[in-house]
Amino acid sequence: MSGLISSNIVMRYREFESDTEELPNQNEKKSFKQTLIGDEFQTLTPKKAFDLVKLGVSEMLGTAILLGLGCMGTKDTTGGGVFHLNVVFSFAMAVATSVMIFGHVSGSHINPALSLVAVVMGKISLQKFVVYSVFQCIGAVLGYSITRSLFPAAYLDDKFCCTFPNPNVEISQAFTAELILTAIIGMVLCAAFDQRCLDKHDSLPLKFGFAVVALAVPGAQFAGCSVNPARSFAPALITGHWEHQWVYWLAPLSGAFIGSFIYRVLFYDNPESHEVDPNSYDVTETVKLQVISDNANETSH
Repeated sequence: MSGLISSNIVMRYREFESDTEELPNQNEKKSFKQTLIGDEFQTLTPKKAFDLVKLGVSEMLGTAILLGLGCMGTKDTTGGGVFHLNVVFSFAMAVATSVMIFGHVSGSHINPALSLVAVVMGKISLQKFVVYSVFQCIGAVLGYSITRSLFPAAYLDDKFCCTFPNPNVEISQAFTAELILTAIIGMVLCAAFDQRCLDKHDSLPLKFGFAVVALAVPGAQFAGCSVNPARSFAPALITGHWEHQWVYWLAPLSGAFIGSFIYRVLFYDNPESHEVDPNSYDVTETVKLQVISDNANETSH
């Protein structure tokens, strides 16, 4: 009887193996250089194109939520007035909401600077970075435009939700503030990528929300604490106020690169440095073993 069971298990295993031999090996790793260059467009198929668009739309909608809810908090039609904390928490909770909805889909970077962090950390390619950034800017314009349309004209001005350096500080100081603040939020994302934090992702939306509060409460006085090129781009595009727009692109992108580079070199627990990564497994082999176990149980009954 045991011989019959063993033969049946082996036969089922071989049948399953022939059906799954085309499955990709999940343990096959790309080098950092291969990941950086990417092959999204070189090997583009209809399915890959659809998957890439899904990631882009996820970033677009997430950034639309950021600009929509965030900018909504900068105005009040009830006569109660708007305070600094109103604006800060509007943007912070918008970030948390976006991460809750789309974090597991595309990462919910909702920020070209954070997508650059993902490039430096070896999570996405430069090709995907371009896709993310374009969709993020589109989403920012979409969210800003919708929110702007909700307010009566009497409550709007031509600088609604725009970011400008504080006239009481030097441009170099405003630039440095945006750079440092972006480097910090970039390190928050680096920590999320670190395998030592993989068991703490349930609280990630709140962590990012509170990180925004921690940065914006003291840091907004210098240049608005944009730390996001897409966030500053959308209002500038719609209102035509491009003054010092370069600050809101160059400073965040520079800060993101510097912060993530420091974290990767000094602190990152890179899974590739380990011979065995406990957080990865071969999906194909796991399924095979499960099928064998199931077949054994069925036969024994």
